[in-house]
Amino acid sequence: MIKNGLIRYSLLGAMLIFLMSACSTPRYSHAGDRHSTKKSERYAKNERKSRSTKSSRVSKKSRKPSKSNRSKTTVAKVEKLDLRLNVVASAEKFIGLKYTWGGKTPKSGFDCSGFTSYVMQENGVDVQGASQHQSKLGKRVSKSKVAPGDLIFFGKGSKVSHVAIVKANTGKSLEVIHATSGSGVRIDDINDSRYWNKRYLYARQVIR
Repeated sequence: MIKNGLIRYSLLGAMLIFLMSACSTPRYSHAGDRHSTKKSERYAKNERKSRSTKSSRVSKKSRKPSKSNRSKTTVAKVEKLDLRLNVVASAEKFIGLKYTWGGKTPKSGFDCSGFTSYVMQENGVDVQGASQHQSKLGKRVSKSKVAPGDLIFFGKGSKVSHVAIVKANTGKSLEVIHATSGSGVRIDDINDSRYWNKRYLYARQVIR
């Protein structure tokens, strides 16, 4: 009888222990949840930082001028330089051509104003008339700032008697191409020529 009671109590105790263990939450589950929550929070924080960094980069990029705008500015400057260089190239084609007073074409030969008129008009720049007339065209520029394609005028006092096209200006040398009565179309460095340096009056920019 006692033996049977002990068996019953033992079975009842075992069942109680089983039920208690089945209803409890395993410890590793809490630790794992806390660990994964921290990971999620760190990931979300990093994601927010990444998004804010990307958005700031995008806003900075949007402030920069577009490549097309920059290229337009650059192209405009180069086109102007190309025109000036084309004028010089056109003038150089006639080096050695004879001088003819009143001449306005390569066939007849050139005088100084006929030469400058022909070369400029060949490149779409409206320059006509005698040297005195041409000296009133465009904008006056200082000798130190003249560029290829500008016109330089020579004479005595204030009277213009000769015109030339600037080939190059390095500061030290100032080369011009012109039709001279003695040698026809030629190149001279007027800074190195006592004759032309003494007769220099002013320069004008007709390419703008």
